[in-house]
Amino acid sequence: NIHANEYIAFSLKVAQQIILSTPQGKDYRKLHPEAFTLGGITAMNGLVYDRKTGDVILVGQRDPERAILTLDDFVVALRARFIHGKWPVVSIDPTPETEKTQMQVVRFEGGIEDTQFGQDLFDADYRLKQIGMGLLSSGVPGFKSNWDLRMERAKQQTSKGFKIESRFWFYPVLPNVSVREDVVAIKGLKVGVFTEVMSAEIDGKKIEDPKPFQDTAGDEFAKQVTDKFDALSKAHPSFSRVHGLDEIVALVNAIENMEERPDLDWWLMKYQVKRVETAREVKALRKHENYQVLVSGGYYDGYYEVSGGVQLMAIALRFKKGDIT
Repeated sequence: NIHANEYIAFSLKVAQQIILSTPQGKDYRKLHPEAFTLGGITAMNGLVYDRKTGDVILVGQRDPERAILTLDDFVVALRARFIHGKWPVVSIDPTPETEKTQMQVVRFEGGIEDTQFGQDLFDADYRLKQIGMGLLSSGVPGFKSNWDLRMERAKQQTSKGFKIESRFWFYPVLPNVSVREDVVAIKGLKVGVFTEVMSAEIDGKKIEDPKPFQDTAGDEFAKQVTDKFDALSKAHPSFSRVHGLDEIVALVNAIENMEERPDLDWWLMKYQVKRVETAREVKALRKHENYQVLVSGGYYDGYYEVSGGVQLMAIALRFKKGDIT
């Protein structure tokens, strides 16, 4: 069992040398794809800071079922924490004009806009909404859309009119990031989905405080996504990217918690991340349905609209002399 897994060690210092030695006008990503793709690492396990050489060595494994990770991803995460001071976030939110325009704004935090990092988080977020609305197949047998779950409950309720706005969030679950001296280890980091009720109306009456209002169908859908996340990732690569990108963010957060931080100024200031244009607004996903309610004999008439996003974060625990601080 000791030799069951093969690990890849990727030197940031060597990668920097490769990039600087690339002829002017040439893209190192094409000349040295192994450098761009972190030596083939798709699952991060940790890193080592070599104080003598000033090198940072990323450690991970190549899982063929996981999406690729790149130097661009690492630098975007690095800048989000060290320059912008934020966790990477993408969120698709309604505005006061959404009711008229049916458009929602795409909000990015941490400077991840116009990057592949930001684009893939947006893609995962929008796909989650499409799957939830039943507009896109989950690719997983037996998987029920949030719309199907909601309609099952709606047909049994006594209320004649129902309107709800919910947010679905990709969010890390059980992140275990350990920092001891110059070594970082990641273990058990998973990605889950959570539901947040933003507003609700019953029979035309607005619920003043929607927080205590439980979106039972949304909660069941979120749990289903969390439980079957690995299977969904195989069908939707951007879901797998969410997992890998959160591991990278966890590593960056661990660097923040080191007693002595490595010098990463070149990556923060000079490395050029490839620009990938990201959307600033999208059409709101909405479904409407009305039918006779069997329980009350009245009519159900309502629509369902979702918003929400992805927030990548981690809590790094610093181990020192056997204690956690």
